[in-house]
Amino acid sequence: MKYMITHFEKEAVLSHADEVAEKMISVNENLSPVLLKMLINSLEKTIQSKMNFYLYTESQLADKEIVKMLYSDLLKSIAIASVEERNTVIKYKTGELSKYFGVSQTTINNWIKEGRFSDVERTGENKHAKIPEHSIWTAGNGEQKTIKEVVEQYQTEHFQLTDIKEKEIILQEIRYFQDKYHSFDELVTQENKTIEEEEDAKEWGYLLSRYSKS
Repeated sequence: MKYMITHFEKEAVLSHADEVAEKMISVNENLSPVLLKMLINSLEKTIQSKMNFYLYTESQLADKEIVKMLYSDLLKSIAIASVEERNTVIKYKTGELSKYFGVSQTTINNWIKEGRFSDVERTGENKHAKIPEHSIWTAGNGEQKTIKEVVEQYQTEHFQLTDIKEKEIILQEIRYFQDKYHSFDELVTQENKTIEEEEDAKEWGYLLSRYSKS
C-alpha cells in the first residue's frame, strides 16, 4: 500500500525541513550523524536527488551545521520524490468532500444532481459517485475552483490551526522559565551556573528562537 501525499503536505515538509532537521539533531547530537548515514544509504536507490550526499567526509559529519543541512536536504528530497512518483488521479467520495467543503453529504449529492461538478464518475454495482481532483466545482455565485484547490485550502487552514496550537505550547514553556528565573538575560550572564541552569538556559533560548520564528 502507498500513502497518498498531497501537494500541500509536500510544501509543508519543504517549508519546515530546517526546523525538523534541528529537532532530529537536538535529540542526540552524537547519534544523529550515524542515523543520517543510515538514511542516505537506505534511500540511495529510491531517491534521485541532484545533491551528492557523499561529497562530505566522515570528519565533516562531525559538524552540527553540515549534518543539519544534509538532514534538511534529505527531507526535501523525500518530500519531492513522494509526490512526483504518484501519477494516479485522486478521486473523492461524497463523504470526503462533505468534510472539505464543510457541508453535509446530502448537499454534495444535491450539487451533483444540479451539475455543479464538471466531472463525476460512478463506479461499483450501486454506482457510487466519485469526484476526481481535476473536477471543477461551481459555487452559487458563479465562482469556480477545482476539487484539488478546495482540498488544499482546507488543509492549509487546518495546518495553520496546528501552528497556532504549537505556538501556544511554546509560550507556556517560556512562561515556565520566566516564573523560575524571571529574566533570560540574567540567567545567561549569570556566573557559576549549575548544570540544571546551563541546560535551562539552552532550552529557554531555543524556545524563544522558535517562538520568534512562528
